Amino acid sequence: MSVIRKARGARHLMAVLYGIAVFLAFGVWSEVTSWNAYRERVSSQLAETARAVGNHVDDVIEVAKQPLGALALDLDRDRATALGGLHFISTMRTLAEQSRFVRSLAFVRADGYLVESTLSPLSPGLNLGHRDYFEHHKTSPSLEPHIGNPAFGPVIRDWFITISRRVNRPDGTFAGVLLATVSIDHFAKFFDGYALGEGRTLLLIGTDGRVLLRLPVEASSSVVSLAQTKFFRERLVVEPFGTAEYTSPFDGERRVGGYFRSAASGITSTVGVATSTLFADWVRQVAMRWAFALMAVMGAVFLGIRWQRQSWMRELSEAETAARVAEFRVIANASSDLIEKLDDAGTREYVSPSARDLLGREPEDLIGHPIFFGYGPEAEADWRAALSRIRGGSSVERLIFSKTAVDGGTIWLESLITKAADTGGMVVVTRNITGQKMLQEKLDAQTKIDELTRVFNKRHFNAALQSLTSAALAPGGRPFSLLIVDVDRFKMFNDTYGHVPGDACLRRIATAIASAVRASQDVVARYGGEEFALLLPDVGPERAADIAEKVRAAVFDLGIEHRANVPWGRVTVSIGCATFDGTILREANELVVLADRALYRAKTEARNAVRVHEPVGGV
Repeated sequence: MSVIRKARGARHLMAVLYGIAVFLAFGVWSEVTSWNAYRERVSSQLAETARAVGNHVDDVIEVAKQPLGALALDLDRDRATALGGLHFISTMRTLAEQSRFVRSLAFVRADGYLVESTLSPLSPGLNLGHRDYFEHHKTSPSLEPHIGNPAFGPVIRDWFITISRRVNRPDGTFAGVLLATVSIDHFAKFFDGYALGEGRTLLLIGTDGRVLLRLPVEASSSVVSLAQTKFFRERLVVEPFGTAEYTSPFDGERRVGGYFRSAASGITSTVGVATSTLFADWVRQVAMRWAFALMAVMGAVFLGIRWQRQSWMRELSEAETAARVAEFRVIANASSDLIEKLDDAGTREYVSPSARDLLGREPEDLIGHPIFFGYGPEAEADWRAALSRIRGGSSVERLIFSKTAVDGGTIWLESLITKAADTGGMVVVTRNITGQKMLQEKLDAQTKIDELTRVFNKRHFNAALQSLTSAALAPGGRPFSLLIVDVDRFKMFNDTYGHVPGDACLRRIATAIASAVRASQDVVARYGGEEFALLLPDVGPERAADIAEKVRAAVFDLGIEHRANVPWGRVTVSIGCATFDGTILREANELVVLADRALYRAKTEARNAVRVHEPVGGV
């Protein structure tokens, strides 16, 4: 009889060890799944960051192009006296001071010598003919702006990139280069503003594959080209936005991250993190779970030993089996994620206790129901489609969907469905990703709101302008009007009161403008510096003039002191109006030019005034 008992005890011990082995295998599988999901979530977050950085780079480049275009226009108007003239130099310095992003402006003659620079009065006379931007414009007839390699300024000792434009003589031959520089420190501060943590890197890649910028800054990055890499030649052409895993050409580190290629500038921004850093972050997050799992294993070992000793004293195999199943279930239920076992039809066979926290339901109430039961009708179609793909041969499916929480709020869940090849059916691991979803929505909002004034930024304004233009040009299209608002003598305001009161003034003006228009229809945006732009759908010239007058009066009524703004002694604005009706004008840029001309009249004729563009000669 003792031999039989020993044999039973050995079988009991093997059963316990087998149960522990199964639990460990399941734990390893669960952690591998958790690691892959974490890496994918971080990559998606970095891709959204890359998109935000790319959009910001487009905004910076667009702003930097504007003074170059204005200077080129001055040269075209009076080439004989503009170069070297005090007016041209004064215009250059004024444009550099007014631009938020431009570090300096300069003009380089056709022989490579620097004529004028706003950065230092001692710099004219330098030979810059060997610089990459000069050689590019000298050989290329294109008048499109060119983004140059990073450089280190010897005067104020900082890193910057160049945005340059070719200047032609009247006969079309090369006359020199207009140059704007943008401090790399600006991009670094913008990138640091996302607080992504240490070990994150940013790359800006030009249309020809050159590395324009790497943060953290490295002097050797400007000589690296990714033009021949498979990522640049094939991936970007098919997918201009997405996630990627790659080996860094700078430090040889394996990285994961996201990328975004701008359709406007062609510049690709990539944000990555070393796999080793990402793994260390993940380990810190799951360390507590591992500690509990280890305690559970140790407890299981202890229970197994105790169980073995008891098995020698008991002969009832049913009781021994029930105890083994109960002990194993205690171990399996240690996971904080919701783990569910489904049959081939998608019906729940097992539900872990985490259902109480995640779904607000008891596990027993869910067993026997389809997997989409408890998630609401909106998610049912997605679940059915995912289950169909699993039955069709897919091994893993991932779903992200929202659900109403117990407290009435909304939570976002991520479910990973894996086909169990050996035992049949499926295993579903579900976790709460509401925090990551809220971060993504915050990043989306930041890409279209001006940080200072909290109205729309120029990038959103440009998109809205193009949309209204397309609608106006379509059959049966409706007209719309554009108002450009400029704060009178705002530079004097900053000089008199300081930049902090100047920022507060712009915020109050933005609020006053927004209160004077239709909140649900009109678009109010900060156009640049102290300029605002308003888009008024379904508004013709007469009504646009009335609204402009209402905006002017709203700012005037603020009563903000401005002693230098004679004769009013308070902050005022000048406004230019123009209307797009889809008959005479055909492009959005034409409307901007007409509104800008009307603003110029308001500024030169009166200030604190409204001027509406009056067509002359059909334009």
